Amino acid sequence: MRWPLIAAKTRNETNDALCAITQAMLRDVRGCPSDELLRGALRDWAFVVPRPESRSMPTDVRLALCWVAGASRPLRPR
Repeated sequence: MRWPLIAAKTRNETNDALCAITQAMLRDVRGCPSDELLRGALRDWAFVVPRPESRSMPTDVRLALCWVAGASRPLRPR
């Protein structure tokens, strides 16, 4: 909700933080994309508001984000 109200530099820093946290929380699963592709997919496609149209997403980015979905640790309350 705050995203449109915060400065561009703050949005950029938040995006970087979300990328780093996400990468740190991923499980070691076979088929991991390169660090460059993974970070680009997260930064330029997953953590963008408003979200870009998925039809324009390159195939390698789509595959990288599918890998992220499968490698993400489940979030369960204790």
